[in-house]
Amino acid sequence: MALNVFGGGPSDVTSDSAGNIIGGVTMKVYTAALGGQQVTELYDTTGEPLSGVVTSEAEGDNEGRVTFQASDQYQILYLDAGYGMRWAVPAREAFSAAYTALGKSEAAVTAAQKAEALATEAGTKADLAFAEVDAKLGFDITKLSPTFVTQLRGDPQGVVQSFARDPLSGDYYASQAIGQIGGTTNLVVTHYDSAGTPIDQCTFEGGGHGSTTAIERDGQNVWLWFRWTYDSTSSGYTNRMVRAKYQPGLTVKRNDPAVLDVMDVSDNLLVNYEIDQAADRIALRVTPGGTNEQYLLYRLSDYKANRNTPLAMLGPYTWSEADDGPYQGHCTIDGHLYMSRGNVDQGNPCTITRIDWETGDQIVIDVTDVGRTGSTWPGGRNENEGVTVWRGQGGTPSLLFGKAVGSFGYRQALVYSFSPPAAEHPAGESLRAALTSFQSGKVIVPGGSGEITSTPVRFKWEFPGVPDIVVTPGTTSPGGIVKGASFGNETPQGFTAYINRTSASATTVHWHAYYGPGINGITE
Repeated sequence: MALNVFGGGPSDVTSDSAGNIIGGVTMKVYTAALGGQQVTELYDTTGEPLSGVVTSEAEGDNEGRVTFQASDQYQILYLDAGYGMRWAVPAREAFSAAYTALGKSEAAVTAAQKAEALATEAGTKADLAFAEVDAKLGFDITKLSPTFVTQLRGDPQGVVQSFARDPLSGDYYASQAIGQIGGTTNLVVTHYDSAGTPIDQCTFEGGGHGSTTAIERDGQNVWLWFRWTYDSTSSGYTNRMVRAKYQPGLTVKRNDPAVLDVMDVSDNLLVNYEIDQAADRIALRVTPGGTNEQYLLYRLSDYKANRNTPLAMLGPYTWSEADDGPYQGHCTIDGHLYMSRGNVDQGNPCTITRIDWETGDQIVIDVTDVGRTGSTWPGGRNENEGVTVWRGQGGTPSLLFGKAVGSFGYRQALVYSFSPPAAEHPAGESLRAALTSFQSGKVIVPGGSGEITSTPVRFKWEFPGVPDIVVTPGTTSPGGIVKGASFGNETPQGFTAYINRTSASATTVHWHAYYGPGINGITE
């Protein structure tokens, strides 16, 4: 069996969180950055079998050095020391082939592109140069059409401000600003399954608006990155950037031990975060004042270790909220920044702007019409809310973005995806119509002793139009004590249920409402 050599380079060493080299670290080997298969058939540099794991040199001049061999069927492997992230180690042979090809003529460049394609299939995301392969191979948002993914069923009284997906489970975490405190709001984060059904919730008291809330998986814990606005424990504004653990069912205060300050690169100015953990990237939006803003790109591992060396910078930009629309989130995929803006209710379009991290070149994609139901939007509302990156097990990215629609009290958070053909489509539900086409329930209507009485019914979700409604009284004496049941005042948000009962006892009225294909209207 032919073997490839992995590691042995200047950067292939194990270190602690402060960057100090340490040896004797034992690591498992996997075929992918997330998930994948564990590789146990491993060898040292002399060809002697290892015990199924790789251990860095413990002492001497080679302390911390990592070098091993595995089957040449692997072009890149991932080391896992149990810290919640995996370290990508390409084969030396793959590097040699790629660098040789890059130094040759135009004919050799074609061979290099094929080598890049092979690297992408192997899932390399640990270095920006390799991550850019995805973009070269066709992740071009201008050539993709958005498809509906799911609806996040949050509190319909408020708007979902941003969302992200857990890179391990695929679950969603979405932010809403709910409840006033100290002149700001609580940040309420709801955890949903991949179909958009709520699982649990965590409230960060005084946490703020939540226009972006980045997510990081660390072992069994999920951590959220955001700017915490108000400290209720000291009754003062903090305006500090934090990394806070998601704690289901709890109200978390600023002084909670699981709320950690992170590196402040902006002198306590407004910062928004977005993380692509598989690529070891964190993108920052820094607002120094007014309508000016800059974007910074770091390695996530560098940023967490307080190493203030950005990989790239964009801006400063000056945006007009009246013309360009309000900021609605950002993310990074490979060599590009994606920025979401817009609120049709305020007279500006909904857009996603793609900006090259290296050149600053921009392409604007209009997503204003995404989310329509016929010629209108549910409730007449149409606002971009949130944008994030999602990578399936194969590592190919999809761009997810949100739309807020629905009347006040019936807010809906719709999620759409730009996914290239090679991506794992992130759909949680196949049809958006299934979310709003049918609702049913029961309502108690008091008896009127011969008089007609009524009770209003409020739908949980707003229909795209006025639905067809059927009501049935729950009674064992139809036509006797209960003379009949009916309805009126139908709107997309609800209706009124009526009952005619000869006694003062209440009657349970069962109702069904439907909007969609098959409604024929009035038949003569």
